[in-house]
Amino acid sequence: MLPGAVAPAIRLGPPVVVLVHTFGEFFLGNLAVAAFSVLQGVPPVRAWAAAERVLVMADRELDPAGRSVVGDVGPQTSPRVLASLSSMAIRGQDRILQRILDAVGGMPVNATATSGPTIDPAALNCGANTTLVRTVPHESILSTCSAVVGHAGHSTTMRALLHGVPMVLIPCDTRIDQPLVAASIARAGAGIHLPMRATAGEIRAALDEVLSDSRYRAGAQRIGARLRAQQGAARAADLVLEAAGR
Repeated sequence: MLPGAVAPAIRLGPPVVVLVHTFGEFFLGNLAVAAFSVLQGVPPVRAWAAAERVLVMADRELDPAGRSVVGDVGPQTSPRVLASLSSMAIRGQDRILQRILDAVGGMPVNATATSGPTIDPAALNCGANTTLVRTVPHESILSTCSAVVGHAGHSTTMRALLHGVPMVLIPCDTRIDQPLVAASIARAGAGIHLPMRATAGEIRAALDEVLSDSRYRAGAQRIGARLRAQQGAARAADLVLEAAGR
């Protein structure tokens, strides 16, 4: 952003890539910005010309300087991650959720985490990249998510798959269906199954793998397409009516 920082970096010798977080026109055409840069002794055009690359995080057609700035890569956004565990009271679930928050807090993601009705959000610590709430309708957020970190509850898992979203699954109660669901998703290539004692580092590594390896999203999308094609609710209604003799 600051030509005054770019110039000395270039003088140090290694290749310098300038990252512009807004329209290039703001630096090239804004008189106040240009004047400030000149006072630093480094006009933007001169600093950028000496850099190895200039990456402008904007749309070339919208940016008035788009034709004169080389290296536009388009707007960049961090992946969105939903972290959601069971709405039931499960012993130790608060500790699992804290490890999840610790994991995503150190990652370049935008996270939304739900504490549910049984965990006090005030008792949890989360990073600046995380929005922590008690609950959020999953349907309102899953279409924008790149991954879900969950407890392998059947409902949440199926909803994520309906949207083609891959998962990192940490069963919080091994006495019920959660381990079975998690193992099935991992076997289908739509996510990673971790033990309930997984550390923050292990969760972070699994989430990074799910986000970076397109095979997980492809696996989730394949299952999602199959689920949508089945039209389960309509089929169930037909079968109920059939059983009723209609």
